[in-house]
Amino acid sequence: MAITQETPRGNQADLLASPQAPVLTDRGFLIKEPGDEYDTVAIYNDYYKKYTTYIVTPTDKYGIPYPIAPTKPLPPVRAQQECHHVRPVADLNHVFPKGEVLASKSPVLDERAKAALIGSRVQWSDYDQHHDVLHPNARGPRLPWTRTQLLTTLLLTNVGVVPEFGMDLSKPDMPIVRLSDWKRRWLWTSKQIHVMCDGDVTGYLQDEILEANSDHIARKDIENFLYSFDHDERIKTGFRIVSQLADRAIEPAETPYKHARKTGAFVMSHIGFRGRPIPQRASELTLAKLTTNGRAGPTLNALHTRFAQGERRPFAVYFEEKMAARAAA
Repeated sequence: MAITQETPRGNQADLLASPQAPVLTDRGFLIKEPGDEYDTVAIYNDYYKKYTTYIVTPTDKYGIPYPIAPTKPLPPVRAQQECHHVRPVADLNHVFPKGEVLASKSPVLDERAKAALIGSRVQWSDYDQHHDVLHPNARGPRLPWTRTQLLTTLLLTNVGVVPEFGMDLSKPDMPIVRLSDWKRRWLWTSKQIHVMCDGDVTGYLQDEILEANSDHIARKDIENFLYSFDHDERIKTGFRIVSQLADRAIEPAETPYKHARKTGAFVMSHIGFRGRPIPQRASELTLAKLTTNGRAGPTLNALHTRFAQGERRPFAVYFEEKMAARAAA
């Protein structure tokens, strides 16, 4: 049975992110299967002075919202419309609505996280279903409320996890339908579902890693990265430090990431144009995002900035110790 919850006035965004919202899983997300009714939320409208009832967009167990089930042919995917004087046939739907994410007071959604979440996934959708059916009748999905939920959602939207259920907006009751493996794979490979702002996602993950506690990083590695004259050694050491920081920073998402791999949630066995195998661990995926496709330089520069501002031995002491070791050898 669907559950209706009323929001206090002026607190609409908090309801959709609240861990106390009804019919949630232990991860804080709302999961529905075919035949289930949608949960609903009643939001107070200050203009009309009354509550308006909306359905709540469901998500899978990893916090990824159900897509709009494809029910009609669409034109090729494009970022912008070629003509703004006619009603378009299709456009991009942010699966995490911008207004609700920006208004959210979730403790883990700062400005960086909000930008990353908004840009983490869009769907090329039929314009009429998007604007005349979905937006007037639905709110949500429920947003991440913990760091584990946020990291899991951001990482899995990047490697092609498409929920096995979708919303059929071509019918009046908008039933939840099961998507075949072929259709889920097609939605991803055709780019009808894709990451819109990979730079925002990668930037957030980079900040999370570089702000992680570094007390487990060896002083020798930090000094070699900052002081060594051997350019190749500095790069190799920098990547090793980033990997060690990623192991700690991304650790909360390791369990759900491994679960997604084990249960076949990924629609593809590889990522990227060159077909690299999907990494075994979430930290390995994050490291790959930070050190490939032109990101290695900015990542190492940011790492240098962080450690250059910390406490360290003077270069003269490091150099003298290095020369003494070389002479002894």
